[in-house]
Amino acid sequence: MLELDRPSEEIARRTIATTYGGFGYQGHLAFNEPPSSRWSPVTLEMLREGKTRIVPLAVDTIIAHAQRALGGNVAGVPPMAVTLGMKDLLSARRVRLYTDGGSWKQTILRILLFSEPTVDYPVTLASDHADVHVIVDAASAEAPSAEW
Repeated sequence: MLELDRPSEEIARRTIATTYGGFGYQGHLAFNEPPSSRWSPVTLEMLREGKTRIVPLAVDTIIAHAQRALGGNVAGVPPMAVTLGMKDLLSARRVRLYTDGGSWKQTILRILLFSEPTVDYPVTLASDHADVHVIVDAASAEAPSAEW
């Protein structure tokens, strides 16, 4: 039996020192993907209070994982994941976010650093955290090219 509420309950009972995580080029954090359906609206508060759940992975997330780890074999990446919600992730004393995505992550890095929190880019909720550090590779930190 899968006890989806148990991780959130355990996290609420304890002090979590650090959340470590990566972020996707469309703004997900630990598979907390941007809402993909206008028929199921998600408010900023709903996203912020999210708990552990099973989520379908966005197609671009599946492709990215397949490219990095499986030689492009998208059939080898599970289409769903169990993820901690933003409430659990951001309850830690410290948040450390990492990427080595190079040019794939240049735009989302700037959105993370300079945008107000928005459901369109769940990683932006980390900007409200009192102790968040974002660690990136040099290619991700470069300015996006304006040339085509």
